[in-house]
Amino acid sequence: MAVKVNHSQDLSLAANYNQFEIFHHLLDLRCDLSRNVFQGCLVIFLKQGTDWTDLTEFRVVLDCSDLEMAAVEEITDSIDTTDLDLANYSWMNYILSLSGRKLNFTMDDWTLTIKDNLSKYRTSFPLVLRLSYTTS
Repeated sequence: MAVKVNHSQDLSLAANYNQFEIFHHLLDLRCDLSRNVFQGCLVIFLKQGTDWTDLTEFRVVLDCSDLEMAAVEEITDSIDTTDLDLANYSWMNYILSLSGRKLNFTMDDWTLTIKDNLSKYRTSFPLVLRLSYTTS
């Protein structure tokens, strides 16, 4: 399925932000000075977007470049997103350490596309994904 970009809304991006919205994120970032790269993981909290439809395929497209993606996972443990305590360091470490289920993904020069069987996602929002990567 080709990505259809509406250039009147988003001039240079291919993300499907109208189907999924990121409402919070956590970033765990380390600097490797010997290799001149950053390594880390990004946890994103997704909710249904304004153009959400009952999709037959789960597909999230994120705009990114110059990354080597090691893994994309769905955090499978239950997280109460109604009380996100952004100032609590132990809470953030807890979220970052939760177990995950590997998801399929592909990358090109400008996007990361995450795909999976949607059957379990129809009613399980918000969705929490962990992206492990290194800058290139």
